[in-house]
Amino acid sequence: MPGRAARRDLDRSEAFEVAFGDVPLVWKADETQTKAGKARSKQKDPEIVEARLQIGPFPLAMGASAPATAAGLLSASGYRFSLRGDTEVKNLYRLANTLGLSGFRPVADGSAGVDVSVSGVWQGFAAPEAVGTAQLRNVRTGMRGLNPPIEIASATLKVDPETVSLEKIAAQTGDTRWSGAVRAPRRCAPDGCVFQFDLGADELSSGGLAEWFTPRPAKRPWYRILTSREQQGKSPLLGIQARGRLVINRLSLREVDASHIVTQVTLDRGKIELTGLRGQVFQGTHQGDWVIDVSAMTPRYQAQGRLQNVSMTQMSAAMNDAWVSGTADGEFDLTTSGVNFSDLLAHAEGALQFTMRNGTLVRLELPDAAKPFPVHLFAANVKIKNGTWKLNTGKLESRDGIYQVSGTASPVSGLNLILTRGDEQSWNITGTLLKPNVAHATRTEARTVVKP
Repeated sequence: MPGRAARRDLDRSEAFEVAFGDVPLVWKADETQTKAGKARSKQKDPEIVEARLQIGPFPLAMGASAPATAAGLLSASGYRFSLRGDTEVKNLYRLANTLGLSGFRPVADGSAGVDVSVSGVWQGFAAPEAVGTAQLRNVRTGMRGLNPPIEIASATLKVDPETVSLEKIAAQTGDTRWSGAVRAPRRCAPDGCVFQFDLGADELSSGGLAEWFTPRPAKRPWYRILTSREQQGKSPLLGIQARGRLVINRLSLREVDASHIVTQVTLDRGKIELTGLRGQVFQGTHQGDWVIDVSAMTPRYQAQGRLQNVSMTQMSAAMNDAWVSGTADGEFDLTTSGVNFSDLLAHAEGALQFTMRNGTLVRLELPDAAKPFPVHLFAANVKIKNGTWKLNTGKLESRDGIYQVSGTASPVSGLNLILTRGDEQSWNITGTLLKPNVAHATRTEARTVVKP
């Protein structure tokens, strides 16, 4: 058959053209069926022989530097077509639309080396089934609700009857580089598709995450530019369901930096569960479980776990003042909300047990004590409610003795602590962490502060 071009105007602005080379056609029957056909006269019930029309292989120009190779097979019961070689991704989508294959849309731009086949049966006009692989190269695509584009330097796309997977990913969204694999079912359950993933990221930031989940305002007609801004809907990303493993080399959450993070993630419509979350923070280590709800404007957090060998110098730097130094361990079970570290402290509720050692309380000045106030060991249990941190029977070992510490601390009302030394002298600490005020306390004042 002589070569010819097939054209279809898909979007009224761009014509799609695929150039066919010479297309050989061969009409034949299966060899085993032919032998059976020769023996029909000896059989009481003759066997039906199915003839086939073999198409190609033949070259098919798909926008790449060299044409791909196409082939096909038609019979009375069904069909199968295959395509192998290099192609432009958008031309592959367009060819699928031209052939009437549902589910294909031109949502990506780039190149790919493909080895795919499409098959089906005529009976019942069942939808065709596509399987195969594609080696993606420099593909630029997007995801509904995700503001930055997805730039795939390379990846292997695999399609089988049950799943679609993207493996050996080397991609980038915004400033974040990704690697790993993603898998999704081709047929979704009534309550939606659940994605499976094993991904690694070099760097994530709270600003970048907020941009991902914040829908951009839609373009409005010119005549509405003077009207009030229309209410934005929720990001479509909040409807995603996914689970898998996530590794992050560095995570920046406002004033807090964490690194070497590994966790199991379950994402369900804006609720993120981080199970077995391990990482380094404030030069120490963290291990625990977190639940983050980003479906509201202000993210909410539930967290329980353990911190070990945390630098109090780094933690105070995150609070924008060097009020403490030393190293600390802690166990926590907290809920909170906010978009920065100060908000998280102010809205926290729950319980905290901590032990601080070999440090200083820089702003604390007690009479006849060294400056800055040295801390050999400080251990306490803290109850947190409505942003108020309540400390009972804390024990602080310093250079000049052992102190019992009780009282409260709050971002709103400040400090109200009592330090009682072994010689029965007491001091009332008021003010704030950044500007504490120290005054001698009577036994009555001490009992008032210590009272539960």
